[in-house]
Amino acid sequence: MSALVIGLFCVLGIVVFSVSRRITTEMSASAISNLGESLDLIQGTIETIFRMEAEHQELMAEELSALEAPEEYVRGWEGNSTMARIALLEEGASDGISSTEEPFWVEELDFSGEKTIGGLSISRSYLNHMGTWAYTMKCPVERDGQVIGTLYAEYIYDTIDQSLPDGFYNKQASLYIMDSQSQRFVLKPKGMGKRSAGHLNLADF
Repeated sequence: MSALVIGLFCVLGIVVFSVSRRITTEMSASAISNLGESLDLIQGTIETIFRMEAEHQELMAEELSALEAPEEYVRGWEGNSTMARIALLEEGASDGISSTEEPFWVEELDFSGEKTIGGLSISRSYLNHMGTWAYTMKCPVERDGQVIGTLYAEYIYDTIDQSLPDGFYNKQASLYIMDSQSQRFVLKPKGMGKRSAGHLNLADF
C-alpha cells in the first residue's frame, strides 16, 4: 500500500513538474515577445524623433535663406526643449556664429562616421558644454540654387526620454541608450538621479 502511495506521489510530482515547466516556458516566451515589442516601439519612436528633427532643421534653413541678415536670427535664437544651440557657418568662412554668442568652430565636431538622418549628416556623440551627451546635425542653407552657408543644430539625448513610454517593461527594467560607435551610454535610466550617463560605457556596465 505504501509503495502504491509513493508511486502515486511520484506520478503527481512528475505531472506537476511537467505542467510547471511548460507554463514557465510559455511565460518566458511571452515575456521575451513583450520585451521585443517594447524595444521595437522604442526604436521606432527614436527614429521618428530623429526624422522630425531633420525635417524641422531643413525648414529652419529655408527660413534663414530668405532673411537678409540670417546671423541676427541665429544670435537672437533663444532655444527650445529639443535644440541646445544653433550655429551658422557662411560658405567659405573658417568660423561661424552661434546662438550662445560664442565662436563656432566646425573642427570641434566629428562627422567622420558618415551617418545621415533624412539626408542630413549627423556628428558622433559628444559631451557638450552642459555636461550632457549630445549630437549635431548640419543642413545646407541655399539661396537661388547656391549654398550660402551651413546650419548646425545641437540636440541632447535627454530630450528623447520625454517621448519614450513611461514605465518601460511594466517598470521592471531600466532603459539605457548606447552610442554604438563610442559604446557610451548617452541616456541614463529614469530615476537614476544625478549620476551621469557619460561616465558609463559598455565595459563598466
